[in-house]
Amino acid sequence: MSGAVAAALEGYGRIDALFNVAGASLPKRVDEMADSDWYRMIDINLTSVYRCSKHVIPELRRAGGGSIVNISSTAGILAENRCSAYSAAKGGVLLLTKNMAMDYAADGIRVNAVCPGSTMTPRIRDYLDRVPGHDSLLDDLCPMKRYAEPEEIARPAVFLASDEASYITGAVLAVDGGLTAGKHFAIFEDA
Repeated sequence: MSGAVAAALEGYGRIDALFNVAGASLPKRVDEMADSDWYRMIDINLTSVYRCSKHVIPELRRAGGGSIVNISSTAGILAENRCSAYSAAKGGVLLLTKNMAMDYAADGIRVNAVCPGSTMTPRIRDYLDRVPGHDSLLDDLCPMKRYAEPEEIARPAVFLASDEASYITGAVLAVDGGLTAGKHFAIFEDA
């Protein structure tokens, strides 16, 4: 990580923002998961946020402040079946976000999180191509009944890093088409 920080400083002279964007999921229940799988999911999804932030915070402080935006997941807000390690890690990202927001506000460093819902990434598109009909399940989960496009996640994240959000820190922004707003039962729509 120190090499990446040095390269950014060499190329740009300073660091104003950090976007922590990492994610991997392993659909297994607790009793099905090897310890090594658990540690890997926590390392990728949570510990990476700690490591990157640890190396960039001193540079943000030297720059007189800045912003950290952590990409979590709706799985950090609402548990998902068969995703215990992923949900635990992404929930941890949300509390780490709030903790860092409190710890570094006096240094002019704002820390926020974005929780994407189902997003049409290349990985998801590939999955839907291999498993026909799976995309219709979203109708029962998401009031907007569609996947987000990656740009719809990026724009709010960029906003949180910008000076337009200068008084926002410790926020958790769900960008999820209404998924976390409440239970959505498609069967009641025609009643």
